[in-house]
Amino acid sequence: MPAPSPDLIFQRPLLAGSPTDLVFGDGEGVFAPIDVAVLARLANTLTAGVLATAPARTNITASLANTLVTRITAGAVVRSNITANLANTLVVRVDVKAAEPVLVKISANIANTLTVTARGVYDNRVTPWLDQRVAAPHNPAVQSTNLLPTTWATSLPGKNEQSLAWALAVQVAANVRPVFEAATAIRKLTALAWQLADSGVAESSVNHQKAVASTRAAGSAWQLADTREVLRQIMLQTGVFKVQQATSSWQTATAKSHRLGALAGASLYLTGRQFVMMPWQTATQPRPGKSTLPVVPPKPVGITFNGDLLFECPVVAGSPTHLVFALHPCADALTAALFYILPARYYMTTDTLIARALPDMAPVPLYDCTLSADVGSFAWQFSASGPESLFAQLAPTSGPGAALPQRLQITVNGLVWVFMVESLKRTHSFGKRGVSISGRSQTALVGAPWAREASFNNPAPANAQQLAALALDLSGVALDWGITDWLVPADAWSYAGSRLAAIQAIANAAGGYVQSHRSAATLQVRHPYPPRPSGDSGGPWNWGIGAADVELAPDAIITSAIERRDGPDINAVYASGTTQGVLAVVKRLGTAGDKLGELQTDALITASQAAQQRGLSALGKAGAQLAITLELPVFTGPNQPGVIDVGSLVQVNESAPWRGRVRSVSVQTTPITQSAALTVNQTITLERHL
Repeated sequence: MPAPSPDLIFQRPLLAGSPTDLVFGDGEGVFAPIDVAVLARLANTLTAGVLATAPARTNITASLANTLVTRITAGAVVRSNITANLANTLVVRVDVKAAEPVLVKISANIANTLTVTARGVYDNRVTPWLDQRVAAPHNPAVQSTNLLPTTWATSLPGKNEQSLAWALAVQVAANVRPVFEAATAIRKLTALAWQLADSGVAESSVNHQKAVASTRAAGSAWQLADTREVLRQIMLQTGVFKVQQATSSWQTATAKSHRLGALAGASLYLTGRQFVMMPWQTATQPRPGKSTLPVVPPKPVGITFNGDLLFECPVVAGSPTHLVFALHPCADALTAALFYILPARYYMTTDTLIARALPDMAPVPLYDCTLSADVGSFAWQFSASGPESLFAQLAPTSGPGAALPQRLQITVNGLVWVFMVESLKRTHSFGKRGVSISGRSQTALVGAPWAREASFNNPAPANAQQLAALALDLSGVALDWGITDWLVPADAWSYAGSRLAAIQAIANAAGGYVQSHRSAATLQVRHPYPPRPSGDSGGPWNWGIGAADVELAPDAIITSAIERRDGPDINAVYASGTTQGVLAVVKRLGTAGDKLGELQTDALITASQAAQQRGLSALGKAGAQLAITLELPVFTGPNQPGVIDVGSLVQVNESAPWRGRVRSVSVQTTPITQSAALTVNQTITLERHL
């Protein structure tokens, strides 16, 4: 056997620029291999520390209730196997200070947390040779394109890549891989225990397998720091999911590209349009742009007064032009509107519908209801629908000689109406049954078909109001006289018909109409053009005098419609009695009275007061006019109009305020559904003259 040669034979040629000094050991002699074996079954904590300056092999097997803390400081070849069965926490920290491989295998079954920390300090004393590449001291290992990283790969400077000493683990993609994910077999690949990392089309994962590189950068637990474009390195990163990749128990994290995220790491600039804002990010230069100095507002110029009066609101047509200074702008100097709806950004109402049978006040269920009144009808009318039980509940009651209709009290938003149920209709359809009811005010009892006809006359002189009261004597219905009274001579009037018809005949002689009270048994006699509070004539040409009955803000109008309804072009009319009375010509003040209308005759025009009111009724309908329909909510608060009665003078405060008289009103309630609550609105029709 030949004698051993004292020459040193190296495996690879010397790299240019490498140090030529040969250093054996650390100056303290040669250390023999170290074997450390730890077998523990404890209740609390096992702390194992291994400091290896020579080749070492460490086996740690622990079954603990709480915590296993292991720290391995390796300065030479170290192979460690750690097997842990813990309830709480496994903490492993490895500090690598050798240029030789350090292999640590961890098998853990933990209920809570697994924490692994690895730090590598590259030994710059020996630099292995690699073709046409320069190794720099302390440069972190960087994976090259199309190369499979190994445990002892040489650090290479990558193109446009940033090298960070002691860089931490690489952040993975947005998918999260749990630490203890169950292993899934991948077809066409064979997994072997303790097999080295191998790149394949589809990856295979087994217990204790080392990290496998994929097409988008793979990172394992013990891999040296790897800096890649658009990748972020963070501390103590846990494993995350990777799409379409097999996983196994205790599998190490796999990095994916195109993701950035950190809690307190150094800032990383991303090229392109997408940026990520992180706490403690380092300052950057502001983006290109143009900045302007703040504008200094000019100093206000002193205000000068010239004494001119500037009015907030325009003058209402026909109103007096006198200047009256008061506390409220745009308010009438003499009187203000009794009811009004002010402008508002929004309006809120609580709508209610309650129906009860009279006189026992038994509840009556109604689905919906409609109430209406107009100049042409003497009473309020209603129609409603409800369940089938209403057909028996509201059936007519037996009276002395005939059946009498049931009385029904309907309350809408606190306003009360009383009606007679004059019609009951039961309907059946597939899967649905119901009853429809309708009726009029209780004053209908003095008219057909409920009251018999009678004869009326005046054997002695009497006022028109007295004749009307006599016609209602002992009927249970009261009289509310609202027009100018006049004297009727003896035997000037006779009439045959119902009590209600007699009242309507007397009112019509003076151009008036009959209306019913909402809840009381009272007939109201009204004129379509009543005199103004100032005493002026109530013709449309004087509607601008004084205050209106109701003022409306346009904000409260839900819908509106306008219809042209021009009257005859007249400015005068004759009114006369028949057998006795007066003959009078009634003309509009300020006109020549040269456009005569149709002759107005009636047996009760026996005085100038009757003739004047009858003529005013004819002249008021003349000229160009509009019928304007407005839909409004029903507001019943303080000084709010509620349901606006027929005959009320309404002012709409638009940019140019205008006024009109209510000729009809209708109140509609919508039924309650699963998606909508009860709503109550009113629709009024105004007579507006141009």
